[in-house]
Amino acid sequence: MFSIEELYEKILFKNIHTIGCDDGDRNMDVLLPYIQEAFKMSDDKHGEIMEIARNKEAPEIRLNVEIVEAKDLEPKDSNGLSDPFVTMYIASNPNHRYNTSVKAGTLNPVWEEHFSL
Repeated sequence: MFSIEELYEKILFKNIHTIGCDDGDRNMDVLLPYIQEAFKMSDDKHGEIMEIARNKEAPEIRLNVEIVEAKDLEPKDSNGLSDPFVTMYIASNPNHRYNTSVKAGTLNPVWEEHFSL
């Protein structure tokens, strides 16, 4: 069982490290006063617990991706076919790229390849 302060810290931590949102998509300055009011936290206690939440190590996030297939690709080779492959990267780390295998001579490749980014 968590104390009110521990639960409050966990909620602040989750909001600091919201996954899938850019900072422009959420406004912590608007949300935090509602959380503080709901938990009846004084400004001093809020500041103390917020500092604890900010100093905790950020969560490690993994994105699992499966490349299944493509259909009806445009031909790029002189024989009317292509040798397709998929390249992926995360915008925050564009230098680290992930590639599927090359499927030679097809416009309907099937990969069924899994990646953990």
